[in-house]
Amino acid sequence: MSITRRCAAPRKCPRSHRSRSATGQTYEVVLEAGYSDLAGNVYELRHHWSFDTELPPRFASSTPSDGDGGVDPADYVAVTFSRAMLESSLATAIVFTPEVRFGVRIDPSDSRRVIVAPNSLLQPNTTYRMLVTQIAKDTDGNLLDHFRSITFKTGAARPLHHWVAFAAENTAGTSGGLWIVNEAGIPRELVASSAVNAYSWSPDGQRLVFATADGWATFTPGGSTESLGFSAIWAAALAPGLGYVYLDASGSLYRAPQSGADYVISTLVTTAAVSPSGERVVFAQDQVDSTTRIWGYDVGLRSRYALAAEPTSVSNLSWAPNGNRIAYLRHDAGTVTLRVRNLTGSASMTSVVHGDISAPAWLHDSDHMVMSASVTGDSGIVSKAFVINVASPPPSLTIGLGLPALANVVDVSNPVPSPDGHQIAFISGDQVWLMNADGTRPTPLTRFDPGTFPYSCLMPAWTRL
Repeated sequence: MSITRRCAAPRKCPRSHRSRSATGQTYEVVLEAGYSDLAGNVYELRHHWSFDTELPPRFASSTPSDGDGGVDPADYVAVTFSRAMLESSLATAIVFTPEVRFGVRIDPSDSRRVIVAPNSLLQPNTTYRMLVTQIAKDTDGNLLDHFRSITFKTGAARPLHHWVAFAAENTAGTSGGLWIVNEAGIPRELVASSAVNAYSWSPDGQRLVFATADGWATFTPGGSTESLGFSAIWAAALAPGLGYVYLDASGSLYRAPQSGADYVISTLVTTAAVSPSGERVVFAQDQVDSTTRIWGYDVGLRSRYALAAEPTSVSNLSWAPNGNRIAYLRHDAGTVTLRVRNLTGSASMTSVVHGDISAPAWLHDSDHMVMSASVTGDSGIVSKAFVINVASPPPSLTIGLGLPALANVVDVSNPVPSPDGHQIAFISGDQVWLMNADGTRPTPLTRFDPGTFPYSCLMPAWTRL
């Protein structure tokens, strides 16, 4: 039997049965007379047939396209091919100029589409060339038909949109810096730091404020890191032009204005939070009789006003997104109570729910909160996320209300809602997960990998936009 390839020229192209067929070719198979079966019967008929091999994979399109400008430095590059591609071949087949370290992921919804994710944000206002060489292979092992390249230019740095930030910690227990991840599930480093003890986004979403071993600093994506020049156990940015507030180890709450000297807002402060507008601060102050007084503070007027008084300590102060409520945890004997103070209307105070709860966070509608809580399940104590309406809460937190409903996700902590309230990010198994706000479709966004991502994840926080 012989196999020949029909070529453009009228000639035979012999092929060894051990070699690989060429793509995009027509082959003719000839079975000459004289072959025999296992019984020894000889056949005199000659047979032949032909077949076509599949075409090689082709570069079909990309986002951004060749020649595009004003590309967001946070964007991934998406490349679509004519066939499903072999992910492992693309890591070496793709080359950036200037050099960019990146990861590659096949789009789970379309195996022809490849997501090329730079390990960090691209530089703003920079021209990049991405070359896809012919060693890129499809899932059948066929090489790309020709090399392809796209050239694009990034625009100015802009606020990050719909990312989850988190702090990373390596297996030695030291900091791996600050990272971001989105639904593509490809984490990328945002800030390299030897220690990240706390962080938060500014009210306008433009800056990060974070604590390191050397003090507090601010970072603008696409820009540089700047030291803030103060030491504190907590700090946050105010509205643009208003500076920062910080709480030192002695319990003194300071404002650091954009210009001028820092000044004390109050002493004996235990916890504080900045309003969504960045123009007000709420803080809790210890009293001499061991009670706690909660104050509001107007940054522009430099004046404070009483909001609530509690017989015990409080923590986790937070403002509702529209500024009409504040919430906090009151630490009662043997339990923790979520308390909500309305700032409009009758200015009512409500005990919403109690239990072994932590880290409450407001959803976009300012009516619902999400928190983690330990409850009793079939196999013992488990930790789940709970979304509750603060105006009509459930009588108690039970396993039936816990999110997600999956029985194998039992260690939920730090649930935080997306800016639109449609999704919730959380930590489980020391990695970042994402689920819909109703608890459906829980999906890990990060996965521990000794080679590419040797980190545990801490303190998730959505970008403001």
